[in-house]
Amino acid sequence: MALHALSVAHTSEAESALHGAVQASRVQFAFPGQFYSVYYSPDGSRLAMGSLDGTVTVVDTANGQELLSFAAHAAVVADVAFSPDGKRLATSSDDKTVKVWDAATGQELLTLSGQSDRVSAIVFSPDGKRLATASQDRTVKVWDALTGQELLSLPDQIDPATNVSFSPDGKRLITGMGDSTVKVWDAETGQVLFTPQGDAAHDALYSPDGTRFATRSANGFLVRMWNAATGQELFTLSMDTVSDFAFSGDGKRLVTGSQSGIIKVWDAGTGAELLTTYDPSGIVNVEFSPDGEHVAATSLDGAVRVWDVSSEGSREWLTLAPHGGWVRRVVYSPDGRQLATAGIDGTAKVFDADTGQELFTLSGHSDFVFGLAYSPDGKRLATASHDKTVKVWDAETGEELLTLSKAGHGDGIVGGLFTGILDVAFGPDGTRLASAGADGTAIVWDAANGHELFTLSNHGVGLTTLAFSPDGTRLVTASDQGAADLPETAEPDATATIWDLATSQEIFTLIQPIRIWGLAFDRDGTRLATGAFGGVLRVWNAATGQELLELPGHTASIIDVRFSPDGQYIASGSADGTTKVWDAETGKELVTLTGHTGIVSGVAFSPDGTRLATASRDGTMRVYALRLEDLIALARARVTRLLTIEECQQYLHVETCP
Repeated sequence: MALHALSVAHTSEAESALHGAVQASRVQFAFPGQFYSVYYSPDGSRLAMGSLDGTVTVVDTANGQELLSFAAHAAVVADVAFSPDGKRLATSSDDKTVKVWDAATGQELLTLSGQSDRVSAIVFSPDGKRLATASQDRTVKVWDALTGQELLSLPDQIDPATNVSFSPDGKRLITGMGDSTVKVWDAETGQVLFTPQGDAAHDALYSPDGTRFATRSANGFLVRMWNAATGQELFTLSMDTVSDFAFSGDGKRLVTGSQSGIIKVWDAGTGAELLTTYDPSGIVNVEFSPDGEHVAATSLDGAVRVWDVSSEGSREWLTLAPHGGWVRRVVYSPDGRQLATAGIDGTAKVFDADTGQELFTLSGHSDFVFGLAYSPDGKRLATASHDKTVKVWDAETGEELLTLSKAGHGDGIVGGLFTGILDVAFGPDGTRLASAGADGTAIVWDAANGHELFTLSNHGVGLTTLAFSPDGTRLVTASDQGAADLPETAEPDATATIWDLATSQEIFTLIQPIRIWGLAFDRDGTRLATGAFGGVLRVWNAATGQELLELPGHTASIIDVRFSPDGQYIASGSADGTTKVWDAETGKELVTLTGHTGIVSGVAFSPDGTRLATASRDGTMRVYALRLEDLIALARARVTRLLTIEECQQYLHVETCP
């Protein structure tokens, strides 16, 4: 619907909605067809899918390419399972047979024909030597997985067997029955060890460590977690018509898929809900990838979709969680090939800007890294820290080149919380480096040898940030004059001061209420943008100090601002958790970017202006697509299905779907 809204009218609301929709859709791949069952190979490199027409398809999980497809059964492939070594693939079917195949070639190795009705579920033992099958004929059998010899048949039950699972040590089996009973069996003798008390379940599954098992009630409204040794119920999850569930490989999470299309990921230890995503087609089966980063699900429309359920899954272009906590800054290298982040863990990290692959970590500071800047030629990277030092690094190798410090520089507290050196910037020719201290001084250093050139004093009032003018003749510094624990009305104004670097004298000072955390020159140095404590973005004439624009819109403090490389746009990151992009000439709000759950403390345009990176206190760095055609392409790649005629009429108010 967001795509349609944008096609009808290119409004800021429609574009913002499309950004939100792209992030909400965690679909990585979609495989149309008439699939019913799905299973990952042990190494996660392949995904096997069983179809309603009896065929089996195996795809590469890295690129979605088909590796193998073959006719396996004369009816629905009810279940598929890889052997623990990934070399064999077992399938079960409504045609009452189980078959074992060479997983690389699709060659049939075995056919098991000992059950007289649909074989609903199959599972290999942890050592791959046995295969257990559950059938609608009310039997559960254990077979030699290499010879096909029947080893064990559990006593006939009152109702069909719906599910079977080995314990991780292979010594026990757990079965689910159509009469909502669950039984735990000795896998060698077939003796019943115990039956959980109460309304147990239709399906049952051991956790990977064998300490728990999960069950699904026959009506699908409850999933229960049990102690596997005692049969004691640990907790219950209530939800809507669950059709399937699965543990992650480490056993820490549980995924459930419902007929209504809701996919939820839960903490398997506490029952806390961690994530929710949605497939409007409805879910039949779900399966975690071995690394726990993805969930494959078969849908009622016959498609298999792979969902990214990692912390990076709600990405637009890219999402990373590099520092285990607050990401204070993010910057692009001048050539756009790298992204660097600064974090609460005392490190800066450098990534490939396209893939998100971490290239190296800059470790050397003893406290929070607050400021970050590339040299104009991209060969060096400077970091500023609460430890009252500035460090200069080789941006290609990560080698530390310089450490800059001066007694007293960085002493004091800004905003009631922050100490040390809070920002750093290279001059436009790369020969100078400036640092902003909580003591109220800005020091300009020789960037080659680290010698102090001169100091600018803000009369003891702590500095929050600074920036060189594009021609290198001026420096602007911003201050925070308020104590964080005072009411807003009691705090004095903050200042942004423009300095002449030839004389070290103030040119003029701009006044804003309380606190200035974000400021930036445009590309030609004629305008200056500042972010205010009250959530108002202001644009000033950088030569005269005249206010040109006042842009309210954020509901909390603006923490960072940046002009786009061409000067046409301004991005602002706010404590309200949003990033806004504005027309720099008219002040019109163009788009609001959401996705962060904490304050947005850093923003950065890519050098070509097509992407925007944001850093947040929620521990993530996100990259958004600013070019409309890129955004639409991302959205189309993540469409889960087309709207029905009824939905088009109801939501789009058109008689036929576009």
